[in-house]
Amino acid sequence: MLTVKICSPGNREAIHETKYVNWDGASNSLALGSDGFIELPPDSVAYVCNENGVTVSRYERGCK
Repeated sequence: MLTVKICSPGNREAIHETKYVNWDGASNSLALGSDGFIELPPDSVAYVCNENGVTVSRYERGCK
């Protein structure tokens, strides 16, 4: 199982648990398992951690 933490401006955070993550750079969105797509807000960062709490991937969206 993977944990995805999305950090957005204004100290907002969202945490999702999923089996897999796919990044679509063209639309700045993540596919989180069967939960569908989540578009990263501008100036946001998504961290993907494995079951040991180790960050295994990082996705960033700058401002438009």
